[in-house]
Amino acid sequence: ICIPLFGLTTEQFSSILQIEQNKSNLKNFAFDSHCPALVVQKTIEQDQVFVNFLLEVTFTNSNTNCIVFLKKETDTLSNVTSTTLASQLQILNISNGVLYENLHSFFHNAFVPLLSSFKNKLNSSEKEITNNNTLETLNQRVQDIDLLLLKCKQDIQIEEVNLSIHSAIQNISIYCQK
Repeated sequence: ICIPLFGLTTEQFSSILQIEQNKSNLKNFAFDSHCPALVVQKTIEQDQVFVNFLLEVTFTNSNTNCIVFLKKETDTLSNVTSTTLASQLQILNISNGVLYENLHSFFHNAFVPLLSSFKNKLNSSEKEITNNNTLETLNQRVQDIDLLLLKCKQDIQIEEVNLSIHSAIQNISIYCQK
């Protein structure tokens, strides 16, 4: 997944996997139940590509690409061994850019439609079991977060306008002030 999303070659990624800190963090994520996240972070500084494996999701800067692997929590060890890797992992691709744009994209294009379709698919007996009041509250909160992220995104997208004054007009203005 990381190779095509980060635009790396197989050789580049293999050398990244040989870095001791990356190996250690990858091993901790795979075997330690207290490490729920593995962040593969790509940063470009002065035409050099750096890829690090981290165990904590953090914001570095808007020029950083991250792929976040999340482990689903399981109740028992037997659940871990009987399930497939695909059913244990969740993956987020956090591309470079404004954080609010990424978060709004996740909420607006994935979480809101998923929750809405889940709510619509429930039959009446399932709605009673899931406590319809709780489901409505959750749906409202997700809609609120979606709206707030949209507002944040729009606030950031408003760029300051710098008007340049033509030199002839500027000269006339200076002449008139004298």
